[in-house]
Amino acid sequence: MSGWHKKQISDISLEFGVDINSGRMTFNSKRKRASKNDVFQASPVDPRNIVRDIASDASLILLTITYIIYAVIGCYFESMIAIVLISFLVACYIRFRSEKNMRGSYSILVPKARVIENGKRLSLSALDVEVGDLIYFFRGDVIPADARIISSEELIVAERNLIKPNEKSERAEFHQVKKSHELVYSDDNISGSYDNMVYAGSIVVSGKGRAIVTAIGSETI
Repeated sequence: MSGWHKKQISDISLEFGVDINSGRMTFNSKRKRASKNDVFQASPVDPRNIVRDIASDASLILLTITYIIYAVIGCYFESMIAIVLISFLVACYIRFRSEKNMRGSYSILVPKARVIENGKRLSLSALDVEVGDLIYFFRGDVIPADARIISSEELIVAERNLIKPNEKSERAEFHQVKKSHELVYSDDNISGSYDNMVYAGSIVVSGKGRAIVTAIGSETI
């Protein structure tokens, strides 16, 4: 659901069943849910993509052509085919291990989320944050999900451009934005960002705040 920036804090609190001071009053230690906040999680390694990339590699293609030429002039065709096949399989294995290790390293970088639940302050992996969580954040924290700010003190965050990058630059650019918990009545916003919302991946530059999570994973902006 969109339009969280126009909703009263009391209405959002009631909709999610969350107290703005103590969070939700039920806590499941396993935090089982239908969806996961996978916005910070690396996608699994797809062997099909690796095989496709290796098969289209220029060096392997050149090697294959070379062996075919040798076969035409009477060299040992079977041995050459075996060498090409072994080279292909070894290249696929090395690439697979490399991709897997890289994604494992990325998972270490998943930020922590500060959550208030049942009146207690918790430190969770951002992957375990769910819609309706009451989160709080300080300078240097990474925002774990899209959320509606309910309180703030001199809050400034660095957030990426939420509109589609132009043709000249596909790289996400970050800029600093002053945030507030005050209600925003208008939908007319060219940047796609609202002053009373924080978005997944943004970094708190200064100040502090609390917010109720409104979207996680693929549902984030």
